[in-house]
Amino acid sequence: LAGSIDQGVRDLPQRILAADLGFSALGLTTYEMAFLGLPCLVMAATAFNAGVARSYVRRHPCAIDLGWSGTLSVAAIAESFLALSGDTAARQDLARNGSSSVASETGAVMDALRFLAGCGIEQ
Repeated sequence: LAGSIDQGVRDLPQRILAADLGFSALGLTTYEMAFLGLPCLVMAATAFNAGVARSYVRRHPCAIDLGWSGTLSVAAIAESFLALSGDTAARQDLARNGSSSVASETGAVMDALRFLAGCGIEQ
C-alpha cells in the first residue's frame, strides 16, 4: 500500500479519484470524498465534532466513524485502516453510498452557497 499525507494541494479531486481509501477530520473534504466515491475513515478533531461525525455517517453511510481523535490509539486507527483496506466489497459499498447520498443534496448545498456569497450565480 502506497500513500502520502499532503496539505494545501491544488489537485485534490484528482488525488481523491486515484485513491482507494481516505482519512478525514470531518471538514469539507469529507463531502468531496463522498461525492467522488472515495470511502473514508473519519476522525473527529474535537469532542464536539465526534457527535457531528456520528450524525454525518448516519446521514451519509459512505464513511466509517472512528470517533474523537483524542481517545483513539494509533493501534485502533491502524486496525480500522487495515480492516477497510482489505475489504474491497465494503469499500465499494461505501463508495456507492457516498456518491448517491451526497449528490442528492448538491442542489441544496449550491443554493446555500449562492445565498451566502450573495453573488447571484445562476444555476
